[in-house]
Amino acid sequence: MGRILRLNISTPVPSTIPVRQPFSRPVQTRSHPHPLPLEPDNWQIVIPNVVFVYSAHLDPWSKEESVIHILGSTLKNELTSPKRTDLYCKIWIDSDEDNAPSVCETNPASINQLEQGKKYTYHSVEYNCLTGLATDMLINATVQLTDDVEKGASNAMRLHTNIREELRHNFTVCLERPLFGDVPPDWFIEWMEANAVFGAEEVLIHNLSMPDYLDPYVNFYKERGVLTVLPWDLNMDYDLTHCHIQLSMIYDCVYRLRKYSRYAVFIDLDELIVPRYSTDTTWSEMMQRANCSHPHSYGARQLLFNMKFDQVDNTSLITQDFKIRHFSLTEYRKRSKYIAHLKQVTQLSIHFASKTPINSTCVLPSEIGALHHYREKKATSHQIVRDDAMVKYKEELMERTKRTKEQVLILSGNYA
Repeated sequence: MGRILRLNISTPVPSTIPVRQPFSRPVQTRSHPHPLPLEPDNWQIVIPNVVFVYSAHLDPWSKEESVIHILGSTLKNELTSPKRTDLYCKIWIDSDEDNAPSVCETNPASINQLEQGKKYTYHSVEYNCLTGLATDMLINATVQLTDDVEKGASNAMRLHTNIREELRHNFTVCLERPLFGDVPPDWFIEWMEANAVFGAEEVLIHNLSMPDYLDPYVNFYKERGVLTVLPWDLNMDYDLTHCHIQLSMIYDCVYRLRKYSRYAVFIDLDELIVPRYSTDTTWSEMMQRANCSHPHSYGARQLLFNMKFDQVDNTSLITQDFKIRHFSLTEYRKRSKYIAHLKQVTQLSIHFASKTPINSTCVLPSEIGALHHYREKKATSHQIVRDDAMVKYKEELMERTKRTKEQVLILSGNYA
């Protein structure tokens, strides 16, 4: 049996959670069409209140076998139980011949725990399955996860193969948490435009509960092909999860982008990874100046811009008006974020991409690049300092945000 290539977090799976090695079973034929997958991807139930799935992806870099990754969530007790439920992947493909039966391959699924938090009821997980089907047969395949191979499954996912994808982006931003709650439109526009100035060609967002008033701005960016929004309708209690099953979302972003974007930038909506050297304005320039030898990722440590402090300007731009920050720079891996090279990175977490035997992370010196975190935080005795690193973007950001607001107004018919 060949080695399974898959993404893992840095913390090893505990020995109390055995990882089963999948094996192939003979292909079975069915006399009925395969189930229609849910489009677009969204959360589905495998076992009520126990196992849930979101999306299925063919590993684009596997050389030895075809490996399918199913991202989802499961009850913590299910992970640690010695009587853990056996699960199976059902892979459906249609025959090329008219009126011929569909082909269904059924294989056992192994489980990979993506987080090790102890206090949450539901955990991010990845189910892995091998398939004996040829790669070109899987382009329009449907995948199901089930605990009973003889009965129908209640879920159906389109298999994302990316077989025909070609590299077309250098940088894509992955919002690290699902979009929910109050999002001021002015900041959303500024955040989108700042990332575009830095070099982002697309932003990928998973939407949990986006406010309706944001629709005109989201639709504006979607119509221009620079924003993709995927539903993230969790069918479990949010309070029983870690950041709404955040790690499954991060891995979903990686699998979608691996064939068509060279880098993924992982940040939250109140954060920006900023090129800070005086003459650098893009991530490409920032990375070139860092001059690291083939890193799998670039780590940006946090600088906290506390919006409880007084404004120093009145431009209506957060990045220009709030320039007072805490003096201290957080340690790498604590509140840091990162830019991952998607062809090289193999292990992910929320704040860093883990070290691999071949390549390492390039931790950016703060004078070259850092994570600017804009939030309101209770004033403390921390030493503070004025930081003008974003001033060089002032004119361009003012022009870009103004133009976007005017265009949205025109499209909505509210422009006077």
